[in-house]
Amino acid sequence: MRRVAVMVAVFLWMALPAFAGSAERTAPRPIPAATRGQMECTGFISATPVPDDVFVAGGADNDFNNRFHAFSTGNYVYLKTERGTGPVVGEELRLVRPESDEMLESWVRAGLGPMPDFGYHDWYAWQGYDIRKLGRPYRDTGRVKVIKLTPQGAVAKVVFACAAVNMGDLALPYSPRPVPTYVPTVRLDRFALLNSKQTGAITAIRDNAGVGAVGDIVYLNMGRGVTQPGQKYRIIRVLLPGHTLLVAPTLPNETIGELVVLWTQKKSAVAIIVSALRQIQPGDAVQLE
Repeated sequence: MRRVAVMVAVFLWMALPAFAGSAERTAPRPIPAATRGQMECTGFISATPVPDDVFVAGGADNDFNNRFHAFSTGNYVYLKTERGTGPVVGEELRLVRPESDEMLESWVRAGLGPMPDFGYHDWYAWQGYDIRKLGRPYRDTGRVKVIKLTPQGAVAKVVFACAAVNMGDLALPYSPRPVPTYVPTVRLDRFALLNSKQTGAITAIRDNAGVGAVGDIVYLNMGRGVTQPGQKYRIIRVLLPGHTLLVAPTLPNETIGELVVLWTQKKSAVAIIVSALRQIQPGDAVQLE
């Protein structure tokens, strides 16, 4: 009998590292919150206007100088400098486009932009007002590399495109946006109680979409100093869209997904939906996990 007990003890001792290794393998590990392409094409809401010193004035293979001509990866565009020293050969620039917040502007501006326009169609009461409090939305359209300088301006090649590059797109100094990591939730508690941590709301979804799903980009009404890249939030459906969790609910809260902050602006944050049990909507509340 004693011999059997010793053999069992030895077996358990030998199996312990295997059990520990299995636990380590099943424990969630940090993973990237987004791909490099997603990070380059998030768009953002800027509290201050983006400088318009350098912009796309035209491009090759556009004989009629069509302002709505679509330039894509591999095409050449011409950059004009209004102020400052301008770009230099070899420099990479990020192209962005201000989103329209008025119906008339979407017809006359140099760029096609998504429909419906930001602030023109509200997915919840006062959404346009909430967006304007954060600043002006901008769309990432791509990245160019300057290959030649001429007396008329710089020639640049489109090396990456998020969308069609148009005349009027603004050129900014380029630097890669770091990709944050997060630890995935093993099992999401759909009816988790509220905690005392920081809350906010989804002010808009990229392209001012009315619904969002896993992988979609959203914009939060909290900015730098309040939240930071890599933080994970529960998405909570509230009965009155557009309102945060500052008022005690009369019914249980429903957690419908999670998002992770990718990067921040002064008043707003760009985030990505990483899990969803239902469709995510502008106005849904968020709370830090």
